[in-house]
Amino acid sequence: MKLVGAAPTGDLDLVRLLDVLTPGPTFHAEDYGVVADGVTDDTAAYQTALAASAGGTLVAAIGTSQIDADWAGTGTLRLPDNVTFHLPAGAKLRAIPNSLDYHAVVMFDGCTNAHITGHGTIEGENGLHLTGTGEWGYCIEMVESYNCSVSDVRLQDAHGDGLFMGFGANNNFVIRNVVSDRNHRQGFSICRASNGVIIDCTGSNTAGTSPESGIDFEPEATMGNVENVELINFRAIGNAQAGIILTGQLNIVKNVRVIGGVSRDNGTYGLLLDDLTDCAVYGTDSHNNGNDGVIFFGPCTGVYEFGQVTGNTAFGVTLAAAAAGVRVTGGTISENTLDGVLVDITPDVVLSDLTMIDNGRHNINMMGATANPTMDGCTSVISSGATTVNHLMAPSTTGLQRTRNTFVGTGDIVKPSGTKIIYDIVNGATVDDGVESATIANIVSLTQAEYDALTPVATTLYVITD
Repeated sequence: MKLVGAAPTGDLDLVRLLDVLTPGPTFHAEDYGVVADGVTDDTAAYQTALAASAGGTLVAAIGTSQIDADWAGTGTLRLPDNVTFHLPAGAKLRAIPNSLDYHAVVMFDGCTNAHITGHGTIEGENGLHLTGTGEWGYCIEMVESYNCSVSDVRLQDAHGDGLFMGFGANNNFVIRNVVSDRNHRQGFSICRASNGVIIDCTGSNTAGTSPESGIDFEPEATMGNVENVELINFRAIGNAQAGIILTGQLNIVKNVRVIGGVSRDNGTYGLLLDDLTDCAVYGTDSHNNGNDGVIFFGPCTGVYEFGQVTGNTAFGVTLAAAAAGVRVTGGTISENTLDGVLVDITPDVVLSDLTMIDNGRHNINMMGATANPTMDGCTSVISSGATTVNHLMAPSTTGLQRTRNTFVGTGDIVKPSGTKIIYDIVNGATVDDGVESATIANIVSLTQAEYDALTPVATTLYVITD
């Protein structure tokens, strides 16, 4: 594993982990009595087949196998150590409808070097659950696993999560090219995990009970931490609430990196980030979500460089009041319904190298008594005919420092006096260290002597040329 000093391209050694796929003999589920006719309970036959396949590969039967998902009783398919469970296309494991609060079709339960591969399907019983209670039914549950992986399968219709990882530590794992669709609570729940990668996966169309996200990194107080995990090229699409959630409110989320991917057409936020330690986002897009493209609810240390944040129903990026000191250091934020960036009385934030284009109200809005923000290397563009009112709306902000920013197009920069300005460019004119007026209506270039001879007008920005 190589997770220290990660680059934004991702650097977990996938080959090393996937090379441990068991090269031993191949076994076939039909030889152990699996029928796969969509009617017969194949649980016991599969359990026998898995036990016999330790040290090799078990190939699932083509067809639909009914599985008793009662992991507290005699059901659930628990993987032994050193096994590859291969589900070819056309093979489906389907949970038998039940009234259990907790259940799982397949379980990594304290195992080492266990793997699920293939293009088959694992299906829960969402919509067929026999009672209205419970939200903890899983297609796959991972507990206390080591050197394990899931690749290429489809998870769908769980009464809880497509894939749940928690309770016991899960270390050195790969989840690759897995689609988790139409689940009741989450596409993926990552509640206790370390040293792993989730790559080229999709969490889509989650709906039923909160949080209803595509993927949620949310360790609970009793479960432990989530650390040293990469989420690469993840697609969060059409979930009822947020697409991607990372929150350390109850326990530590540390050194988790979101690299590339997209969160779009979700009911609330594209990305919800809260109370994170040394985490990062590199180049992730967020489009057409029902609330904000990105929201920082609490303090988050690390690097946050977004891709395209466009067309969201509320704000592009919101920094809530508790998100003090957050640094947003890249991204194009355009055509969101309200503001491109909303700083909601959030102190000590840094906005750098952002491009904001034609957002519906203001490109940047610093609400209330926002204190000591920094803008560095940002570009604000208001095109002809755009509805954007202001490049920057910050009437009550104190201690704002602006360096190397560019403001292009008709629009005001609303700010009380006292701003520290170093080499900003406003419609082609350089603004050096000075005090900005409350609302800029005109820009005038002149010499110091000419400036000294006139009476300044509050709505004119004077650029001293000598």
